[in-house]
Amino acid sequence: MKTIVKQGFFFSALILASGCQLSYVLMLSASCAVRPKLSIKPWQLPNAVIGTHYRVKLHARGNETPIAGIQITAGKLPQGMTLVHRQSDDLIIIEGIAHQKGEFNFTVSLNAYGTQCVGQHGEQVFKLQVIE
Repeated sequence: MKTIVKQGFFFSALILASGCQLSYVLMLSASCAVRPKLSIKPWQLPNAVIGTHYRVKLHARGNETPIAGIQITAGKLPQGMTLVHRQSDDLIIIEGIAHQKGEFNFTVSLNAYGTQCVGQHGEQVFKLQVIE
């Protein structure tokens, strides 16, 4: 039996030989183990200015199925700002008006729907600097 691994799929060929007869049996199975982690682009956020409307578009990357959910799991955004995501969309928006100066560190976690495999997961740490 010969096994070849190519981008998350295992191809196995079993060659059966009997006298003058040669048979191939091809088996294909998908693997969940080699699916990539989800990420968010861009990785860095532009500075926000106190009292000025801020809006940044981010995009989920690496998903093989629609994005099921995105949330802040550690840290927080500045008061007056929110993270917006519509289910099944790759677009993530951070927007609002910051009311205080400082550096805000937070982690965004995202999950994609599963199929026969468990859905993908990823998380990314961001730093948002609010200036005057």
